[in-house]
Amino acid sequence: MIQVNSNLKETNTIRIFDNPKKVYQLELKDNKPYNGYEISDEKLLGELNYVNFYQNGALVAKYAIDYLRADGTSIPVEYTLKTTYQDNNVISGPVYRELPQNLVLIEQYQEGKQVGFFLDLFAMHYFNRLSFQLKGDMLSITNLQTENEVRVYKKNESLEAEYYVRKKLIAKSKRSVEKKDQIVPYASKVYYVEGQALKEFICVIHTSADLEEVEDDFLPLLFTQFSFEFNGDLVDVLKICNLFFSDAENLKKTDLGRIFDSYIVPYKRENYLAMVNYDAKGQPYEGQVISSLTSGGYEVLTYENGALKDKSVISNLTLLKTEE
Repeated sequence: MIQVNSNLKETNTIRIFDNPKKVYQLELKDNKPYNGYEISDEKLLGELNYVNFYQNGALVAKYAIDYLRADGTSIPVEYTLKTTYQDNNVISGPVYRELPQNLVLIEQYQEGKQVGFFLDLFAMHYFNRLSFQLKGDMLSITNLQTENEVRVYKKNESLEAEYYVRKKLIAKSKRSVEKKDQIVPYASKVYYVEGQALKEFICVIHTSADLEEVEDDFLPLLFTQFSFEFNGDLVDVLKICNLFFSDAENLKKTDLGRIFDSYIVPYKRENYLAMVNYDAKGQPYEGQVISSLTSGGYEVLTYENGALKDKSVISNLTLLKTEE
């Protein structure tokens, strides 16, 4: 911006969509922005300056360039995205959060509440956008590259989902993990440690909908999780997803399918020890059975194809975890 005098700056290099002018001015007070438009030093993607709008020294709006439609060579630069503020709180519009691994998280607000977010993925000759949007009684999750959609609903205190390909319903979610109080045919038992105590979780693992033929790296992993009891509402689901993607390290296929693990199973990867699957007669078939010994330590039985292959005693559970 050009310094007109000690209390005024102006520019003709920008155009604000909701207040088009040839020249924009910024009034200063005590050498700080007070009234008008300021081309900020803060940049989106390291090159697209924001424009801040002030009234009586307070930031009331921030304008951004829509980088999906931006023409980097045109002057004036068109600013078509607006975020409004009140008392330093976001009221409406997008909030950009740049993450490692060439990711941009864009939170969307209306009337002071978050209503959705985008996750933009940049790579050489590649761009994709995952979209999470609250729409009435539904959370819509879409993939820009495939145009697939997952629709999440809250029904009877549980989350359920539908998978659409080109707007055609192809699958409904099924509960993947059903908790049991005792061993039943085809059950699984997971051993985990809580504090210093050995814990067990018995369940029946159900086959998820077959989406192997669906060409999508992201949505099938999300879809197969959405069938479990949930006390919150869809706003809470949105926040959980938002928080997960705020850590760019989570965007791995091995992690993407684990967003809701804490709502489905009582253990985490960090305290998981072992697992055993049972056959039609409720007998150990594959995996490890762990039991505490009255003399101290733990007995570990290893089964393969229904046969006992190994029997060992360990002094503490950390040894087993180290082996895993």
